[in-house]
Amino acid sequence: MKKIIWALVVVAAVGALMLSATACGKKAQEAAGDAVESAGEAVEASAEEVKETAGEVVDAAGEMAEDAKQATGEVIEDAGEAIEEAGEALQEEEEEEGGR
Repeated sequence: MKKIIWALVVVAAVGALMLSATACGKKAQEAAGDAVESAGEAVEASAEEVKETAGEVVDAAGEMAEDAKQATGEVIEDAGEAIEEAGEALQEEEEEEGGR
């Protein structure tokens, strides 16, 4: 009879351990799922930030290109005016020398 009681105690202990292990496994699985979900959300947020930053960089580059284009146009215009003035000055100088 003692052997049967001990056998029942052992079976009950093993059953309790199995239930405990199953519960721990479920908790670990839930924790792992939560961690994966959190990591996914963090990656998604980071990707959105990168996308926004890239858009801002493209916009800034476009503005810089437009500014450079405008500045280049102004420099070319100024250079053209300077060449024109120099040509007029040379022409006046030649007319003065030719008239003497």
